[in-house]
Amino acid sequence: MIVVTREGLERAERTGGLIKAADVLIVVEIVSPGSHRMDTVVKHGEYADAGIPYYWIVDLDEPLSLVACHLELDLARLRP
Repeated sequence: MIVVTREGLERAERTGGLIKAADVLIVVEIVSPGSHRMDTVVKHGEYADAGIPYYWIVDLDEPLSLVACHLELDLARLRP
């Protein structure tokens, strides 16, 4: 599941295009039994590389777990 900005959703609907990573506010990943490593390691890195600020990993296997990840931006690097 993803949560996106209203502007990003409207643009994608209007143009028939894809949602841009910059429009994604949070991704909630439900871990699948057959893709545990992909859901918890690989995608985590991909979402961080894309600049998605929040990423939750929900594992429904016992014990249930939620890992909430937040991308910390290096603001000093963004200054001109």
